[in-house]
Amino acid sequence: MRLFAVLLLAAATPATAQDDPLPDLPFQSGAGEVFCVIVTGERNHVRCDLYGGELTFADPPQDCEAGWGYAFEVGITGSGKVLCTDDTVIDETIQVMEPGYSHSRGGVACFSEDGGMTCLNAENLGFTLRQDEQVLY
Repeated sequence: MRLFAVLLLAAATPATAQDDPLPDLPFQSGAGEVFCVIVTGERNHVRCDLYGGELTFADPPQDCEAGWGYAFEVGITGSGKVLCTDDTVIDETIQVMEPGYSHSRGGVACFSEDGGMTCLNAENLGFTLRQDEQVLY
């Protein structure tokens, strides 16, 4: 699956002018456990929030005084990361992406799977979110 992500990103992601970003692309997994938004512009990235479930990253770092363990992000380079944040991208009215489908834009791609979502950049780094486990690459 992860090799497919790199091939899809290389083939389907045209260069986008930094001053001409595409609109944000929000979507959710088929079962509504993961909500995401791909953002392009100055800092292309995808952010996904887990809705419910058991958090793998349950112990926040000392400097995090906001929510921890439910929000994840990956940019066009570098590894996926857990965010310390007090906001959310959860919106039950956004487009549902059924398992087996994907969205790619601005150098990142997300793949809806049974029970979760995997989001990667062209370096094959990112994260997989499921109700019972969250994994960073």
